Amino acid sequence: MNISLLTVKAVRRARNVGLRRFITELPKRVFGGRQVTDFDARNGTNTDAAAPLWKFRLPFASAQYGAEYRSPPETRIMEALVDIPRHATFVDLGSGKGRALIVAARLGFAQVIGVEFVAELAEISRRNLEITGLTATVLVADAGEWAPPSGPLCVYLYSPFSVEVMRRVSEKMQNRTDKTWVAYLNPTCSPGCAELFDAFMQRVTVRQGLITWAK
Repeated sequence: MNISLLTVKAVRRARNVGLRRFITELPKRVFGGRQVTDFDARNGTNTDAAAPLWKFRLPFASAQYGAEYRSPPETRIMEALVDIPRHATFVDLGSGKGRALIVAARLGFAQVIGVEFVAELAEISRRNLEITGLTATVLVADAGEWAPPSGPLCVYLYSPFSVEVMRRVSEKMQNRTDKTWVAYLNPTCSPGCAELFDAFMQRVTVRQGLITWAK
């Protein structure tokens, strides 16, 4: 257990939602519990349960800016990727247990990559991919330090971290000369993040809880 990270996250959450709500939700956040959804029931995988970062020992200084692992429904991931050309390399920053990697691989993207700084979650995603018989590369790395590959690229985000890390990610996207798309689910969760991409990319899709950009 990462006590220092737990303290940072607890103080930040209490400030954001208020002390009364924080105390009410504390037991669920601490003890959790796996809820099997239709996706895992159909695939025999483990992608559902939330995973707070304070439960892990993280060697990355940016851990304080990361969000706990959660995954949206399969339909939401497919909605985010429907307009992205399949010849692009798909990269999930903060790939967690790999649900988006599974969906992207089935959609036929040229290459599928997950970047996750929690080694335990990366290993779970590898097992999930093995169960489904799909191929993807899962890297244990800091998203802010990771270097994107050349060629057409789609970066997928599901509110994985706050603006401190997203700023470094957006700088890497801005410096690319190849075709680039960003698909961002739940973009309002971390204030200031969406505006980073607005500065140099064009919005091509704006729906409830979803923005995609292209450049």
